[in-house]
Amino acid sequence: MTEVVTAPAPTPPAPEPAPVMHATVDSWVAERREKRAAAAPLQGADGKFISKNPQPEAAPVEDAPAEVSDADTQAADDDQGEPIEANPEGDNAAPPEPLEAAIEPPQFWDAEGKEAFAKLSPAAKQEVKRWEEQRTKAVAKAMQKSAEMEKAATAKHQQLREIVDRFGEQEEPADARMKQWDEWFAREGVELARTNPGAFVAEQARYQQEKREHDKVKADKADAERALYSEHIKEQNRLLPELAPELADPKEGKQRFSETMTYLRTAGYDSDTLKWISARDLSFAHKAMLWDRAQARAKEAPKPKPKPAGPTAAPAGQGQRASSSEAQLRALQGKKSLSQDEFLKMQALRRK
Repeated sequence: MTEVVTAPAPTPPAPEPAPVMHATVDSWVAERREKRAAAAPLQGADGKFISKNPQPEAAPVEDAPAEVSDADTQAADDDQGEPIEANPEGDNAAPPEPLEAAIEPPQFWDAEGKEAFAKLSPAAKQEVKRWEEQRTKAVAKAMQKSAEMEKAATAKHQQLREIVDRFGEQEEPADARMKQWDEWFAREGVELARTNPGAFVAEQARYQQEKREHDKVKADKADAERALYSEHIKEQNRLLPELAPELADPKEGKQRFSETMTYLRTAGYDSDTLKWISARDLSFAHKAMLWDRAQARAKEAPKPKPKPAGPTAAPAGQGQRASSSEAQLRALQGKKSLSQDEFLKMQALRRK
């Protein structure tokens, strides 16, 4: 008689736990992650999936295979565990939306600009912030480059100035020596040439040697001064568009520059001072010239006679219609949120 081995009776399913009310979103998310991790299949070292609830091995049967009933199959299916739903029963609340990080306005904007920035949509804020960051980086890079160039120009200017001063120190005693030779030739030299021509010729040769050395010192000093002046002009031309753009204008810059130099000469500046004038000083001089001209025109212009206020005269401020730009600006400022184009248009209207 064949012995039939039957599978153990299925274990009744455990009662479902009561819904848990979570105090915080973090605890709810943590429980979700644990359930998903528990439901995920396990893999062995050979890469094959391993059942989380392995069935006990049946005893070996010699004569006939064991019969498996429908109840056994159902129990095996139950042991694999039911899939976890996205929202279990009793958890009716939908997971909260993640909070969007606040987009701060650019750091150095004024209060009015920051207020307008707050009305933009998130996408427009991101775009404005991106462009502002690019502009800030470009300005910082340009400033750093300008500072480096200015530092290099200052160092070169100092080096050339030291060379000029060194030649100047050699030139001064050499000039005095040439003056002594001129006086000697006018008195003692005449007598020596008459009484001892050979000695006079030797002194004359010595004079020629010193004269060549003197001329070389003066020539070297002149070359150093030209190089120094060339570097000065180069550096001031670089700074002029930044410090005085009206004097660097391609069309009217030369005329304005000439008028400013004439203004300074009239004010008493000598040619040597004007030769070494800086771009910053030119900027101040040009503004002073424009101020003096404006003051002169104001004195020459006749004062307007006051108009008598008639009975039909409208009070100040009434009867005047706001310009189209002002109306558009007020309309944009009254909006709670702005698109990117509206924001840029509002900024342009404010600059008018």
